[in-house]
Amino acid sequence: LGSESRFVILVEQPKLWSAEAPELYDLLIQVFDENQKLMEVIPYRVGFRRFEMKGNIMTLNGKRIVFKGVNRHEFTSVTGRHVSREELIKDLVTMKQNNINAIRTCHYPDGSDIYELCDEYGIYIGMSHHEPCMRSGAEYSKVRGPKSPYGDAWSYVTNKEGILRFWEDGVKRSIGHNVFPTVGMRGENDSKMLGEDSLISDNVRLLKEIITKQREMIHEHLETDGKKVPQLFAVYKEVEDYYFGGGSEEGLRGFKELEDVTLLLCEDNWGNMRALPEAFERNHKGGFGMYFHLDYHGDPVSYEWVSSTELSKIWEQMTEAYEYGVRELWIVNVGDVKFQEFPLNYFMDLAYDFEKWGSLAPNSTKEYTKAWIESVFGSYTSK
Repeated sequence: LGSESRFVILVEQPKLWSAEAPELYDLLIQVFDENQKLMEVIPYRVGFRRFEMKGNIMTLNGKRIVFKGVNRHEFTSVTGRHVSREELIKDLVTMKQNNINAIRTCHYPDGSDIYELCDEYGIYIGMSHHEPCMRSGAEYSKVRGPKSPYGDAWSYVTNKEGILRFWEDGVKRSIGHNVFPTVGMRGENDSKMLGEDSLISDNVRLLKEIITKQREMIHEHLETDGKKVPQLFAVYKEVEDYYFGGGSEEGLRGFKELEDVTLLLCEDNWGNMRALPEAFERNHKGGFGMYFHLDYHGDPVSYEWVSSTELSKIWEQMTEAYEYGVRELWIVNVGDVKFQEFPLNYFMDLAYDFEKWGSLAPNSTKEYTKAWIESVFGSYTSK
């Protein structure tokens, strides 16, 4: 008890896992006591894959990979925050039908089935922009306390050991799954880590220590035997100040521990680009991503329930991002999928087939709209 054992099994010429062909093998683990009595049987499904950075290109099994992701909240219209396995499968099937190969879970603890099912359906899984090491803030609220091994404060300053233990357990839980961990830290409930009046330099100094510790955990538990795991740092809201710096205060830009981490830039929550890679940094080894909104709940103004983003605006902003080198990861916040199916389809098709719908196809949104209507409604389409 309390010890860790590792075993190596040689598998010759295995079929490799990818989002397009999620090949999995059945592994049966049997645990015996000292008298050779069978105590436990654990069935498990595993896949074989190799993630590598070639130059500044992410590859899986030797081929370039582009992540096409969507936010997902652990919620269903049927049973609220208790999501059944059947409802989860329904979500994942809908995502695959929309060319989505990655999801970013948001704020709330996910059911344990999500790791297994994402492996089975060929979907990478990551966490929200402020929830590092595959653990959500709401999950911390459930396990914190005076007697908790994780302490009782979401603070790296006053509860360093408890927070590090919380993150490390999240990394361990992800072993063997196709995860895309976030690094960094923000305050509770989407707030600033050190408060409203803190200096940029103080936040940058603390983030450098935090990111270094997190990457050590990820390397120790997820990058064994020479494997690499894609990692993400979200440059969102106040984190922009910590990344780019301000005035005489230096930011995280150029920090060595972020060299091979994907930098997820963000628009202004209303679909307008704020910052794009400059010429000198477009060869950043980890590449760049974009977090785009079709729906937003927050200050100063929310827009929800009704699809209000024109396809032409998506084309304009995302083709600009692409031409500036944002090509590794596109994530879109859709809120409630039902109201955003049309622009979500367009966003993902633009990512999936940029040559057809991207920079070389201006004014193509009318053509796309016609094709989408015909594909969805078929013979019911009015000529």
